[in-house]
Amino acid sequence: MSPGAARRRKAATLLLVVVLGAGATACSDTGKITSTGSVSVAPTTAAPATTTTTTGAAPTAGASTTSVPGAVVPADDEASYVSWTSSAMEFRGEDGRRIAYACPPDGKVSEITGVGPFTDDSSVCSAGVFEGAITAKAGGRVVIEIAAGRDGYAAGTAHGVTATDFGVWAGSFTVVVGGPQ
Repeated sequence: MSPGAARRRKAATLLLVVVLGAGATACSDTGKITSTGSVSVAPTTAAPATTTTTTGAAPTAGASTTSVPGAVVPADDEASYVSWTSSAMEFRGEDGRRIAYACPPDGKVSEITGVGPFTDDSSVCSAGVFEGAITAKAGGRVVIEIAAGRDGYAAGTAHGVTATDFGVWAGSFTVVVGGPQ
């Protein structure tokens, strides 16, 4: 590989920007997230300093987002009267719709069904803990995306939460992101 190609490849891998609605989140060794959605990268010997700004962009179809503490991910609606027993069943059939749940602190985690996607009768807050998006002690904001039912759901354990397996179920959801309220 030529020295120029190596520099371009290193510069291209230095910064990964995931568009999250009106803001941006970066993942790099030297990246810094600012409140305006701008991402600044300190100069290195391989590439000059770079600043990327994205505003008002829609999420990329099929993009996978992960928990980013402090990130505000847009939701189509805010669930009301949220407790640690709240499920997503009331949104069944509204596939693709994103709902935000404000999980209160000092929650009681319950067993859930599936390891993501989860059955829509599972506790949304407990699924947020399972995914590592929030903790039961602190609570926090969990954004889910409603999805169609599946032919089966797998079992597993993560972050102290047990997920059971199940067969066919009519509705499901995935945890898109979580973090402080």
